Amino acid sequence: ELCECSSLVELCLNDNSLLRLPEQLGSLPRLRRLDLSVNRLSSLPFSLGLCSSLGFLNASENPLTDPPLDEFSKGLQHVQWYCRSRLAIEQRGMPPEMRYHTIGVLEQVTILKPEFDRIVEQMVAAVGKDG
Repeated sequence: ELCECSSLVELCLNDNSLLRLPEQLGSLPRLRRLDLSVNRLSSLPFSLGLCSSLGFLNASENPLTDPPLDEFSKGLQHVQWYCRSRLAIEQRGMPPEMRYHTIGVLEQVTILKPEFDRIVEQMVAAVGKDG
């Protein structure tokens, strides 16, 4: 029911021994301030990354591991970026591993491995036609 309060601007849930929060918390369209300090949260809802109106987040004094505590030292926007990334992974799965190769005389061109493999295949096919 909390997540149905579309006009909610400030939410203070500090010092409540909370273990988890509803994933829909980030869907509050007007939420500007969120105080989650002094709880027992190990993770935050990744939907907080989508809460564009959020300008203040206090999650201190929680045993957070996801996002890691060091993300908070980088600022709210970085925490939200982390949450959006984790939400995307949760919804779509891990992206494929991408490795880079440098090519050219001075190795000034960097391309992704799938593209590199395609170029090599084309070059081998071209040599096969000529030879």
